Amino acid sequence: MSHRFLNAHDLALAADRLASADRYLAEVLQRHGPPPLWKRPVTLGTLVHILLEQQVSLDSERATFQRLKSACDGRVTSEKVAL
Repeated sequence: MSHRFLNAHDLALAADRLASADRYLAEVLQRHGPPPLWKRPVTLGTLVHILLEQQVSLDSERATFQRLKSACDGRVTSEKVAL
């Protein structure tokens, strides 16, 4: 299976397409430019971080992730989460 990763060019194109459908988003894009593209490891821990960041404040995300990481002996993996 081939994996295709998001790149800055494709992210900018997607932001432009969304902005063309929403004038408020267009204003934000014009003012701030496309969102940054952060490089993160491709792990379950990264997925958990992203989901938590979308659902709760960043302080809550950090605290929650630290508790999960501690419960997983320092590394969040599917095997350790399943226990």
